[in-house]
Parts: sequence; structure tokens; C-alpha cells
Amino acid sequence: MHMRFMIASAVVFLGPTIGRIGPFIFGWSEILTQNVQYGIIYLILVSLIIYDKMNNKAFKPYLFALICFLIHQIVFYIVFL
Repeated sequence: MHMRFMIASAVVFLGPTIGRIGPFIFGWSEILTQNVQYGIIYLILVSLIIYDKMNNKAFKPYLFALICFLIHQIVFYIVFL
């Protein structure tokens, strides 16, 4: 369980990384960069959830992180758009 929470918390570091690479290297807009960031994070978390469900492991830490990122994205779009 502890390992899964640590992996879920490490996903947070993808946001700033993609947020700096997207506009400066690829020339993406800020909104596109946010969408790519969320897409990659969701893909990773859903993949981990599916993997753990197939192997009968505890997937709730990933589900918790996914819900937190969904709330973060909703608040981002309400506040900034």
C-alpha cells in the first residue's frame, strides 16, 4: 500500500516537467500543455489501476490520486477559463 501511495505521489512531478517542456520545446499553448499533462497522468493512473485489478492488488491509492487530479482539473478550468 505504501509503495502505491509513493508512486501516486510521484506522478505529481510530471505536471511541472511537461509544463516547461511543452511551451518551450514544442511551442504548445498553455491550455494544450495542461491537457497533455492531464492526459499523460490519467493514462498512467488508469493503467496502474487496471494492472492492480488484474493482479488482485490494492488499487485504491491510484484511484484516490485519479480523483484528486480530476478535482484539480475541474477547479483549474473553472478558475482560469
